[in-house]
Amino acid sequence: MRRVLSIILCLALIMSLFGIDTFADDTAEEDNTAKIYYIDAENGDDSNSGTSEDDAWQTLDNFEFTWMKPGGKILLKRGQTFEGKITASSHGTAEAPIELSAYGEGEKPIITIEGEEIILLFNGAEYWTVSDVEFRAHEGCPIYIQAADDETAHIHIKNCDFRDTHPEELDSIDTFYSAINIRSYGEEARVHDVLIEGINVKDCAIGLHSTGYDPERFGEYATPKKDYNYNIKIKDSIFEDCQAGAVIFGSMYKSSVENCLIKDCATNNNFPCAPIWFRHSDRCVFSHCEVSGSKNEQDGMTIDFDGWTTNCTYEYIYSHDN
Repeated sequence: MRRVLSIILCLALIMSLFGIDTFADDTAEEDNTAKIYYIDAENGDDSNSGTSEDDAWQTLDNFEFTWMKPGGKILLKRGQTFEGKITASSHGTAEAPIELSAYGEGEKPIITIEGEEIILLFNGAEYWTVSDVEFRAHEGCPIYIQAADDETAHIHIKNCDFRDTHPEELDSIDTFYSAINIRSYGEEARVHDVLIEGINVKDCAIGLHSTGYDPERFGEYATPKKDYNYNIKIKDSIFEDCQAGAVIFGSMYKSSVENCLIKDCATNNNFPCAPIWFRHSDRCVFSHCEVSGSKNEQDGMTIDFDGWTTNCTYEYIYSHDN
């Protein structure tokens, strides 16, 4: 009984320190309505409710650990800059995804972060839509889509910009500095059904990088359909000035890149790299893409196939000035 009382007192102390309203929490049993949260860096206040434009929060602090109901929204005011990070593990639905987007008029809101941090981490999340936001993570990672203990699936990223994501000097292919990073850590947890469209990536170490469980490392043959991330689709996007490549497909199954412009990528000569790179992938395709301006002297390829890649193709690729 004394131990139970001690635990209760500890929990009470923690709640008093952090405050019951410190974290965005859309899960109260008595309220089944999904909430819309507004963030206004200039006129908001974190002591507000956050649930209307006139009562907006000021910072992203309430979203560092975020639990949202299907249909919930996090809206950032256009023309403003926000610093912080969001961890997303909630589940939306196909009919009511959870959204991170913008409101008001003007330029896309910008989210920044300092140091080797992640702005938006998906971990075990489902049915999220991210749109109309610009990410800047100098020496960090803007979006990290991760499957560790549970699958992460049905993530839609559209009409977003990514800028300035790299250390001062890139000495190796450190995949952390990717505009979008996709990673799974075990054969029971994978990332799947991700649609990325209409994004604009500029001045990043890598545009998109994916990796996951590679059984070959442990002396086993992979079963791509079972082991790899799958149904990742990138389309109608621009990748420019990515030092170590635009798209690296690792541990990917039935995924594609189509109708993309890849310009001045794979320009770092400290290590071999190519604008488009397959490794540990199966049944993936690049199609209807234009690639120009690659200057990597250690690789020299527009599209590179490597490391247990099978049944992958490219078609209708216009490669020039490489």
